[in-house]
Amino acid sequence: MRGKNILWLALIAIFFNAMLVTVATGQLNCKIYVDPLEIHNEDMLTTTFSIDINVQNAEDLYSYAFKVNYAPYVSLLAVSTVTEGDFLKEEGISTDFVYKIDPFHGWVAIGNARLGQVPGASGDGTLATIVFTVLEAGESPLDLDKVEMYDSAKQLIACEVVSGYYYGPAVEFRDISFDPGRSVNLKTFDTVTIKTTMQNTGEVPLDVKVRYDILGEGLWNTFYCGQSFVTTVREPVYLYVNEYSEFWDWDWDKYGASPWLDAADYPDNYIESSIYDASLGTFGFEDLTLEPGDVIGRVVLEGYTQYPGGSDEDMDMDMLALLWDPFHFAWAGSLYGSADWGWHTPRWIGADLSQVFPELLGSDATNLNNLLAFATYWTADGLSHGPMRLDALRLRVEFAQYNPLYPEIYTLQPGETLEVEGSWMLTGDDKGRYLCRATIEFTYNDYSWIPGIKIKDFNLNIFDSTKIK
Repeated sequence: MRGKNILWLALIAIFFNAMLVTVATGQLNCKIYVDPLEIHNEDMLTTTFSIDINVQNAEDLYSYAFKVNYAPYVSLLAVSTVTEGDFLKEEGISTDFVYKIDPFHGWVAIGNARLGQVPGASGDGTLATIVFTVLEAGESPLDLDKVEMYDSAKQLIACEVVSGYYYGPAVEFRDISFDPGRSVNLKTFDTVTIKTTMQNTGEVPLDVKVRYDILGEGLWNTFYCGQSFVTTVREPVYLYVNEYSEFWDWDWDKYGASPWLDAADYPDNYIESSIYDASLGTFGFEDLTLEPGDVIGRVVLEGYTQYPGGSDEDMDMDMLALLWDPFHFAWAGSLYGSADWGWHTPRWIGADLSQVFPELLGSDATNLNNLLAFATYWTADGLSHGPMRLDALRLRVEFAQYNPLYPEIYTLQPGETLEVEGSWMLTGDDKGRYLCRATIEFTYNDYSWIPGIKIKDFNLNIFDSTKIK
């Protein structure tokens, strides 16, 4: 570890020296460049490739430091190996070669220096070789940056810098249009439709989405082609217990009348148990009636519970998704009790029941209206610790701004051109001027979604010409 630290300090010293030296020698023909200048992989047949960082017409080159910038976030490319070239080692001279890779910001820093009181190397040669692994479709610069080269007198060498480029398969913008236009009168129109034309310029099929970012005063909204978007949705709806089927419930004490758990009205109507593994019958919930345009975006389970002893004892809530399908069953976390009565959401896997059952989401409430729940008293050590009380059980249904809930994914064949569209459903509250951006996202390996190099920025003006008399 000490040796690695010394090497890295040497690289830092090279960069630091670069900031101190301001006088460059006049080697006008010196050049440092990426070789090859272009890597073409539009057919994705290449899984790894290497580039050399070469120098040409150098005189008395004693040390160097530079960075190579590439696509960030380990999304498209990853640096596999970095090795020293032979140029500074001419005539058997020892060198101090160091490098550092930052995969998330997308750069590799490389430094090297001859050791001892020796002259620098002259001529042409390779400074370093970098091997990349191809992770996904897309294009990336291979930019040489912060290049500093010094002679044996520690003078900065003036040098031409030539960067490279990697070409993979990509999808590009061809056109964007608006219906009825970029200025929309709410007196006449209640929808603005954005149409995007794109083309697969690669040699392999690519999956594609188009994202629209809408930036206005106090808001930032995003939706995709294939979706209808609305800025505001109605408030969440709560569905309470309205039915109960008795079985397995002999270890539970019930106070009040069926259906239990229909309202937070302790001490009139609640259940409790102190027996480990005590199970209940099933509870059904009120049905949800969707209004036009409603899309269920999230379903949260909530319980009004108490553990009088003040412990965080667990009560597992296992959910049965469909009434007539006993095999469609999954654990939905643990409702727990505190010393005081209160609403709790499940812990361990979280409150979002719709992550357990994604089929609850969307513009059809059938699955949600068939949902059942039952409870089992559970403790970590398998022993009874006192009464766990449950007074009410409900579902909180939140509505989404998008329909459908998930973005449309289009598959483009090589060379194919496709027009797609997304819609913004307008209300009177949407009046204003908006800065907008359209971005194409694509993937080949389903490793990550790559934003296209070309983006489209545009303005939208939403106004109402209705005159108040």
